[in-house]
Amino acid sequence: MNSTTTLLIICAVIAVCSIPLILKLVPPNRLYGFRTRKTLSDPQIWFSANRFAGVALLLASGASALLAVWLGETMQGSPAYGAIVLVVPLAVAVVACVLYTRTLGGGQAG
Repeated sequence: MNSTTTLLIICAVIAVCSIPLILKLVPPNRLYGFRTRKTLSDPQIWFSANRFAGVALLLASGASALLAVWLGETMQGSPAYGAIVLVVPLAVAVVACVLYTRTLGGGQAG
């Protein structure tokens, strides 16, 4: 299996895991979701933050998948390309989630 295929599988897993968050099917818990002190403190904040996180993760996995396909041949020469293609969009999604969560309930993200 080449690195592009592996990266596409990882993107698909992330996308599938984001869907229950988008649909607000995941109740507050300590294992799955965007977990901070703030999101765990209030179910309304939990569902809002996790819906946002689910959309952000879905978009990030889509961006990573598109980049993986576009850079397919380039990535074969260096595993660092694959890591960058996966990590950068996910990092942007996490930062966006933290910033969004800070706007919820008038406080700061925990």
